[in-house]
Amino acid sequence: MKLLPATIVAVVAIVSGIWFANRSSDSTSVPGASNDDASLEALARANGIETVNQLSETLINSSVFPADYKTVPDFELIDTQNEPFTQEQLRGQWNLVFFGFTHCPDVCPMTMNVMTDAIEQIKANPNNIPVPQTTFVTVDPKRDTQEKLASYIGFFNPDFVALTGEMNNVYQLTNPLNIVVSFTANKADPNNYTVDHTASILLIDPELRVRGKFNAPHTADEIATDYQTFVEALATNAVASGTL
Repeated sequence: MKLLPATIVAVVAIVSGIWFANRSSDSTSVPGASNDDASLEALARANGIETVNQLSETLINSSVFPADYKTVPDFELIDTQNEPFTQEQLRGQWNLVFFGFTHCPDVCPMTMNVMTDAIEQIKANPNNIPVPQTTFVTVDPKRDTQEKLASYIGFFNPDFVALTGEMNNVYQLTNPLNIVVSFTANKADPNNYTVDHTASILLIDPELRVRGKFNAPHTADEIATDYQTFVEALATNAVASGTL
């Protein structure tokens, strides 16, 4: 676990008051799904999870969405290597996507720290749960250059993806997904403005469908546990009733 500066840890008690919450079909097998899907489906059946409502009741601190809730829209941003990144880089795998910014004093570094620990727990899961791609999308591209994002992500986990781009291109992704982004000017120091944003982490499936969100405040244990529950129930979308 990364140790955060004391000033960040000290604000944990007040952060819970400023979180933004995300506004809350039948299908066939997911393309590109792993060979472990059958065993994951069996686990879901064994746990009696056959509907969205049943899945929701088993989650600790997450929300589940039906398959037709939202799909990731077409978008194009750039990664820290100056390479284009589109929705196609999300396809064919499970994804955790978090929206934030590097100047964030509390919510973002704490969330990134928790996500780092959660991924390690998922990797160690004995049930061969697929490890999700973890993507950080800046909502402050004016200040978050590729170099700054590379350094920021590298501190937490160099395997994470970080994306930036023109603000309008960021909005092409945030608006359809109901990600709240709000800027507050600082007249005394115009470059030191603040950004409020949705603090939940989105779960996107291999078909680019938004299947759930991990609610704030986050803990690594809850994310890892709920992620396993999600994947066991949704990996093939072929549980008995077909309603997930």
